[in-house]
Amino acid sequence: MTAGPTPKRSWPCRLVVRAAAGFLVRTGAGAVGLSSVLLTLMAFGGTALVSDHAVLVHNRNVLQTAAAAASIAATQHLAKLDTRLTDEELSAELEPLARRYVLVNLPEHARGSLEDSLRVTITPDREAGIVSVEASADLGGAIVGRYFWGKLVEETSAASGALRVVVPVELVLAIDVTGSMKSSIHLGAGSSFPEEDRRINVVRKAAQLLVAAMYDQDGGDTGHVSVGLVPFNTTVNVGAARQGWVSDLGQGHKVIPLGFGPWQGCIEHREQQDDLDLSLVTPDVAPFTSWFAPSTLEFRPAEREALAAEIGADVRGENDWSADDPREDYGTGPHYGCPRDEIIPVTTDRDALEQALANLQPWTGGGTMTHLGVVWGRRLLAPQWRSAWGLPEDDPDLERQRVLVLLTDGLNAAYDDHRTYPGRYRDNGTLYRTEYTSHYTGYGRRGSGTKAF
Repeated sequence: MTAGPTPKRSWPCRLVVRAAAGFLVRTGAGAVGLSSVLLTLMAFGGTALVSDHAVLVHNRNVLQTAAAAASIAATQHLAKLDTRLTDEELSAELEPLARRYVLVNLPEHARGSLEDSLRVTITPDREAGIVSVEASADLGGAIVGRYFWGKLVEETSAASGALRVVVPVELVLAIDVTGSMKSSIHLGAGSSFPEEDRRINVVRKAAQLLVAAMYDQDGGDTGHVSVGLVPFNTTVNVGAARQGWVSDLGQGHKVIPLGFGPWQGCIEHREQQDDLDLSLVTPDVAPFTSWFAPSTLEFRPAEREALAAEIGADVRGENDWSADDPREDYGTGPHYGCPRDEIIPVTTDRDALEQALANLQPWTGGGTMTHLGVVWGRRLLAPQWRSAWGLPEDDPDLERQRVLVLLTDGLNAAYDDHRTYPGRYRDNGTLYRTEYTSHYTGYGRRGSGTKAF
């Protein structure tokens, strides 16, 4: 009778056993030697088992995250589907989507090899409006399981589920609309680049996707999702209809000529008063001052004329407009730097919000003050500000969830042209320094003595 083939021992195990046997033969070791070898094998095996455990826990966490992402995506898509679809049609629609989301959230270097071993199972619950996702895949990495016993721990499994929005959510998007948002996301791209690379378009697209995800998850019929918008540079536009929020309309804090046009809705910012935090104080308690960019022709004219005579050339200002001929265009005038995009209080009106996002434009002048996006975002979300925005009083029993998302391309900065007056003016290699060294901002000019500067 012919003996069957001898089962093969995995090679790491065979090497370790041979090495141990050789050690005992060469040294003539007795019980002490045998004990040493066994302790060594136990230590090696214990280390390998600990390593296996860490790998498997990591694999499970990776797959759990991927399944959670797939569940969220499938749950959002479920709300869009025709309720008349059969279970088979529903699975045919949702399962490929869930599989794509699982794959894209697995390690990039391993996606190709994992695709064959990946199994994704979905369980839609139409009544609850959720889709559970189970995923399993060979993520590998086990030492003891792969080599010593000749048996690979082949699969890691995870399951996840996501709920549709069931509590009111208020989301505010604070979006940078400074002049730099006109440039490309790629540094050094110059003035010629695809429109989709323009920073404002990249930010707009991200905001639109987020808004669509929020409203779609809500199903569009519960009113649980409200979204607001805060466009900002160095000031914000609260809307010209909110004249009751300001203590004046330009008369008193700076000279504004007659006939310059109505106030556009931008305001100057309140400084903190001693220990009083004004960030959430409503305008009926502490009103704002209307914002206008003053004419640089009116700024210390005698000093400017002397500088022009010294260099033998005109000294150009950063906002030159004459009281006899006030400018109303984009680049110069009392509204220079005031965003035309108004703040949108939180609303369930998806069409109005999406239209406001589509209309966003960068507004040159002043610089970037990101903290104002945060402050005004809080004001849109704060319960004590609801009446100021014309919203009904907050119901504490609703347990609203409030979220602020800030979208910007840079750091805080007060813009200085370096070639204009007031500011730093250079001519023929000579740098002339004047008292103020920035464009006009919501806190005035840098060097004007306000606490902000």
